[in-house]
Amino acid sequence: MNFHERLRNAALVVAHPDDEILWFSAIVHAVRRVFICYLDVPEQNEWSQGRRAAMARFPLPNAEFVGLTESVAFQQADWSNPLVASDGLVLNAPPHQRALPGFSAKRYADNFLTLQSYLRDALQGFPLVFTHNPWGEYGHEEHVQVHQAVASLRDSLGFEVWFDNYASDRSATLMARTLTQAQLTYETLPTRADAVAGIEALYREHGCWTWPFDDYRWFATESFVALPLSAGPGRPGRVAGTTLPINYINVDNAMRQYPPQVRPSLLRRGVRRLRRLLP
Repeated sequence: MNFHERLRNAALVVAHPDDEILWFSAIVHAVRRVFICYLDVPEQNEWSQGRRAAMARFPLPNAEFVGLTESVAFQQADWSNPLVASDGLVLNAPPHQRALPGFSAKRYADNFLTLQSYLRDALQGFPLVFTHNPWGEYGHEEHVQVHQAVASLRDSLGFEVWFDNYASDRSATLMARTLTQAQLTYETLPTRADAVAGIEALYREHGCWTWPFDDYRWFATESFVALPLSAGPGRPGRVAGTTLPINYINVDNAMRQYPPQVRPSLLRRGVRRLRRLLP
């Protein structure tokens, strides 16, 4: 059975509404089930209400919204030296000065247990499960948490874990620690920006499109990597490894000019000047 045929009986687990099309446009229409974990965002009523409105009109019949409230843990790990924890990443204690309104370390820990419990039932019978990569794409603590929750169930439920190939200047350190594996298996597919344009438009219509780069362009391809049996977040294998194509985004460089407390939705006003930084 080839890779395309195997997709028909696979599941996709993502953290936030819009992750399913930003990092998985090549497969989101092909898999049997899509689980979108987080929904409401504390102190971001526009996003919370917008996501619920988008959910009511969501065009993918294979999608299921889990409905967890975000921990707002974004930017709360030390990305210069990220430390992997059993529930995702070690967060700053006390909270970093860049903590966003609504951040809760307790909710971050609680969400992992809730996700584990929910996915233990939801992923029964799936031979393949796609999810975020161990470094959280551009570097998002909740993306890493979702990867950890899925990976923690692999052995007991007997499925393969596959993750995407997106990374950034913020997440490069954790990626380098993770990808020192021998003989990585991966598949490369063309992205489908055309096929997901309607979902992006729906999020934009309801004010809950959270990716701040208005001039972002989808890569031509995206690759999906099988998590090695001996691998896991922060547990490197051999020094020699397989060459892997990486979809690399300059996130921190692009955002450096903004004050640390600025909400991602406000970053859009100046990002057109940063077009040259984007792939």
